[in-house]
Amino acid sequence: MQQFYWFFIISVILATFFMIFRRLTIKTYVLITILVVLYITVLVLSFAADLL
Repeated sequence: MQQFYWFFIISVILATFFMIFRRLTIKTYVLITILVVLYITVLVLSFAADLL
């Protein structure tokens, strides 16, 4: 269930970024990439914690 909340939060953040920056600048692109990487890391860690 925790994964779902994280997915929802990150989706809202990404949607907000895309609404604010209609054309992607390099800074925005890097920022979104960092957010996605952090999101995937959190998902993997929480999934691994559930397995343990």
